[in-house]
Amino acid sequence: MTKDVQINSSITKSEINELPLIAWKGKVEVLENIDQMQEAADILNGELVLGFDTETRPSFKKGEYYPPALIHRSGRAPLLPPAPMTVYNR
Repeated sequence: MTKDVQINSSITKSEINELPLIAWKGKVEVLENIDQMQEAADILNGELVLGFDTETRPSFKKGEYYPPALIHRSGRAPLLPPAPMTVYNR
């Protein structure tokens, strides 16, 4: 049986200000090779809901593009903690 989940696509400034301030105290996984990244991707494919945040070098010219420098993810996968995961592109 599946359960319908409603996910808001936006949040107001007022709603953000009502949220509690917290700091992450959990484990951070650093993936350093393609095998680790593939294992993480396989696990993430089984998630119902994922949260992502990326960090990318800024571009200041039209058409200039830089790939993400690192990616943080959060989810509930059992093999990875429900914690940010950082991927470094070396």
